[in-house]
Amino acid sequence: MNLEEFEHAIRAAAAISGHRSFLVIGSQSILPWTTIHGDVPPSVAMSNEVDIAAPEQGDHVDELEAIGRGSDFEERFGFYVDPVDWDTGDFPSGWTDRLLTWTTSDDLAVMVPEPHDLAAAKLSASRTQDIDFVAALLLAQWLDVETLHDRVRLLADPTAALASLALAEGRTSEDDILLEAMARFGIASPGRCGKTVAGTQRPCVLEPLHSGRCRSSL
Repeated sequence: MNLEEFEHAIRAAAAISGHRSFLVIGSQSILPWTTIHGDVPPSVAMSNEVDIAAPEQGDHVDELEAIGRGSDFEERFGFYVDPVDWDTGDFPSGWTDRLLTWTTSDDLAVMVPEPHDLAAAKLSASRTQDIDFVAALLLAQWLDVETLHDRVRLLADPTAALASLALAEGRTSEDDILLEAMARFGIASPGRCGKTVAGTQRPCVLEPLHSGRCRSSL
């Protein structure tokens, strides 16, 4: 997923629900931060799911199931929305005070977690893909290690997250993380674009059809 597709998902959610603002959590909530910090590693942006919550705590946007997994929307565009609640995931204490509010081109407001808070929540989940997500951001120097350790300690129970953080810090190759992510998403196919990514000697493996851009920044 890229920022353009992320914004498309937000517009679709607004059209269905009538809301003009949302909270987005999950891995793709990192995308609005690219307007500040630059591109994320390819493995980080590979998910085709946007986890969207209502603008107010306690509310739930059930209407978004219409553009969820298995919907005509996903079939047409290749990504989908997962309606979630504010308490989905284990975030560090005070995370709502550090939210970024990003505005789309048509003035929809999107609240997203600060990257270290998102990374701490991912580490708390302790799944392989979440550990790899954090490892890729660490390798790209998107995250400050000391700040991340501090945020993990702000979790309700940091034990599992600290163990996951140790594993993330032990990863040494974004290429390895990317290949593993591709295998998880089932896109390591020789039928992909295959054209050389600008400025590199490597083929594009993320675009099934080449349209003048490659999401892979290998």
